[in-house]
Amino acid sequence: MKKITKKIFWGLGFFIGAVLLVYVDIYVWKLTNLGIGIEAKILGSGVFVSKRDPASVINEDLHKVVNFIDLEVDHMSYTVTASAFGLIEKKAVYRIGLGCTILNDLTEEQLLSPVTVDLKPKPKNQKKLPWPAGDKIQKEEFPPDVDNNKLEKVIDRAFTEPDPENLRRTRAVVVLYDGCIVAERYAQGFSQETPLLGYGMTKSVVNALVGILVAQGKLSLEEPVSVPEWSGSGDPRATI
Repeated sequence: MKKITKKIFWGLGFFIGAVLLVYVDIYVWKLTNLGIGIEAKILGSGVFVSKRDPASVINEDLHKVVNFIDLEVDHMSYTVTASAFGLIEKKAVYRIGLGCTILNDLTEEQLLSPVTVDLKPKPKNQKKLPWPAGDKIQKEEFPPDVDNNKLEKVIDRAFTEPDPENLRRTRAVVVLYDGCIVAERYAQGFSQETPLLGYGMTKSVVNALVGILVAQGKLSLEEPVSVPEWSGSGDPRATI
């Protein structure tokens, strides 16, 4: 009886261990897939959107995992391919006006098929129009209650690197106060013309804009998002 119980115990332990091993393998595989795709997208955005040198993006923007993956930038097809150990490969494709997209459910040909985007063109005289409609800064409207010297010192700190092991890599600082730009500065190699990845900042701005549209009655939080690509039969995103 003891021998049978012992066999059952070991058999059960082996089974649980095998299940856990498979689960960990799948989890690590998915995580690696995701990580490699993100690196390809960041590099693609840096090169094709921000017009930066690939080496600069790799050295300054990519995560430490880049030491274990191979990266290929194709300036002819506007793509970046990232691969690891010859087993996992992800590609990011750049489209003019739409940025870089990681290939997942679509093929490259499907992604590059013509897309109609209804966007209003920028004003031709944008540099002459005052901000926010244009790029012109109305210096004569500088708020009298803002201490410019203190403001400059704060911005100086944003661009300093006190810890060489954890670099800030500040690229741009723009300070808004009472509806006008009171200060802006850019790191070497960057300018107001350089598109930058916004990450959480972009989400915050978009969330604020959505809130404004909801307050104006132009959007409802109770209605499904109007995205035709999500409205297909059986698509779970149709309920978002």
